[in-house]
Amino acid sequence: PGNMGSPPYILDQPGGHYVVTEDIHADRTAFEIAAEDITIDLGGHTVTHGNELIDDLDYAELSQSGVGIRRRSGRQATGLRIFNGTVKQGEAENNEEYYAAEDMLRPQESDRYDDLAYNMARGFSNIEISNFSDVEIAGVTAEHRWHQIWAVRFDGAFGAYDIHHNIFLDKGTQMFNRHGSGTVRSVGFRNQVHDDSTPGNDIQFHHNLVKRIRQNAFNGAQKNYSNEIYVDSWVVNAFAISPHSERGEVYKNKIFMTGYYGTGVTWAAEDLHVSDNFIHMENISTMINPPDQGRRLIETWGEQDVLIGLRLTNYGSGGQDRRNFLYENNVIFGRSREEVIMRGIALFSDHSVEGFLLKNNRIKILAEDNIVEQAACIVAQGAFNDRSEHLPIYYVDSIIESDICNIRFGDVYGRGSNHRFVNCRIVKLRDHPNYHTFVFDGGNSVFNHVLRDCDFIDGAAYNDVYWNNTRSKSNYRIDWTLELRTEPEVEVTIRDRNGELVFTGTAETSGQTRIPLTQSIIRPVEWSPDREEVRVESRSRHQEEHLSPYTIRVAKGGEEKMTTVEMDSQKTVVIDSEAKTDGPEEFTLRQNSPNPFNPGTRIRFAIREQSHVNLTVYNVLGQRVTTLVDEPRPEGWYYVDFDATGLSSGTYIYRLEAGGFVETKKMMYVN
Repeated sequence: PGNMGSPPYILDQPGGHYVVTEDIHADRTAFEIAAEDITIDLGGHTVTHGNELIDDLDYAELSQSGVGIRRRSGRQATGLRIFNGTVKQGEAENNEEYYAAEDMLRPQESDRYDDLAYNMARGFSNIEISNFSDVEIAGVTAEHRWHQIWAVRFDGAFGAYDIHHNIFLDKGTQMFNRHGSGTVRSVGFRNQVHDDSTPGNDIQFHHNLVKRIRQNAFNGAQKNYSNEIYVDSWVVNAFAISPHSERGEVYKNKIFMTGYYGTGVTWAAEDLHVSDNFIHMENISTMINPPDQGRRLIETWGEQDVLIGLRLTNYGSGGQDRRNFLYENNVIFGRSREEVIMRGIALFSDHSVEGFLLKNNRIKILAEDNIVEQAACIVAQGAFNDRSEHLPIYYVDSIIESDICNIRFGDVYGRGSNHRFVNCRIVKLRDHPNYHTFVFDGGNSVFNHVLRDCDFIDGAAYNDVYWNNTRSKSNYRIDWTLELRTEPEVEVTIRDRNGELVFTGTAETSGQTRIPLTQSIIRPVEWSPDREEVRVESRSRHQEEHLSPYTIRVAKGGEEKMTTVEMDSQKTVVIDSEAKTDGPEEFTLRQNSPNPFNPGTRIRFAIREQSHVNLTVYNVLGQRVTTLVDEPRPEGWYYVDFDATGLSSGTYIYRLEAGGFVETKKMMYVN
């Protein structure tokens, strides 16, 4: 302080380099920036501000505010550097209006909000700066505890901001507003001044440690990297990182979350890149005095504890434009407890959401007790509009691990369609009574979901689905990639088991053509193509429409070759001048598999030439149980599934008749 007297210290020398030589205790504001190109070196000391009650609080007035370092001016200025020390809120409890209500289960009166709005989230910040550019803050510890405040606040920012190697600690335990200019934040920007000719901004947060934050850590920066953030959520929508709306980059951050309703990384408008982050979530219940309805924040909306790793929401009826998002190489881990909700990744599909790719991510979600029901690695959410118009969201080359649910198609918050999983590993981790690979939820039909070339590991299964709360048009399909190797530029046609044309075209010039083909479509048992949409009641049962095997025809120069392929995995088929691919050489009936079985099994057979085919199941008394096939079939390999649900255990006989060929085999049903 030297001969500068007592706080507030007015730093008014342009180009001045101010060094703090001892700890400073300020009843109200400690420093006022009144010039450009200022450097404040805190010298490793602690500046404590806001140590007395301010009944007539006015953030805009120096004498009526309690900020650590502030600059309030409508004139733009350039050049501010703050280094090396601690800025912390003092002992004053502010005034009682800034406490949350004593009864946290009741909303506040509107006139009280109006009274508080003027000074909302300012007037007591560690740092409040307006209308500055070229700002650097480094090596600073900012400590705050009051009920509705930002540690560092920038209004009207423009130009470059570099916020790095700082520590932020939030000691507060109350809030009364989570919206807009209210909230509690470690660092935040309001009313940024943008250069419309250049997308994004020149703001970056990096190498910072947020020891604790009740709501939002960082928002508004184009670059967010190498930060470590701990979120202890006290409100709905506590965000660790909210990037800039254009060209945002979020990478190499470590994010840890618990509490009421937290999200690791939120969304943007376009060109967002989120990579190489680690997100760890620990769900808890924050209910106050169960069974009363109320949690940490004094509002009654959203009575649910939720943690989400990566999130995109299109509110209302959707239609907000989101374009070109890439999420890659992220690791998300979470443990869920009690009646809470955990979503590793929750992205809204919509007709206006396009160019979304998630690749090489690993998501692992665990249920720590048998009460947990709504936890999943991925929740395929979506906007409340025509879901048949939703554009695809792709999840590629990722590991999806859980002991409760790998993929949840919709939930109470959003119901999406057209989420597509390609070459993913879907893993069941351990036994849990509520485990299912897939769960359909949210109360509406969601459809056009695809799993292509996915591995199902350690008990996860492509047909393990639970229709928790959905309608009969819901579905997903299992696809596999066929690699067809032929002579270049031959004509290729492929038909499914029903004779429907699914592919026609010319082979690639390389002679290798990759074609996705559907093994089956899985739907609720209530679905029928000629039936009205209904609520699904048979939650644990499904029907599976098989479209395999496929008949492949290759033609060139008047010659044609044909073969049949069963698409129950990725397959490579070679058809060239040396290959003999004229279909099966003889009629064949194979042993069913599995055998013994409960309750379903598969029967395969081959037809040498176009024939009328009859495949019938009998009991040991020779009485017909069911006819599985009774129709003409072209040559090729086929299979049909037999479900013995409702039948007695024992031996059954199946008989194939085709083109004069007759053969019978036995199979054992064990109930």
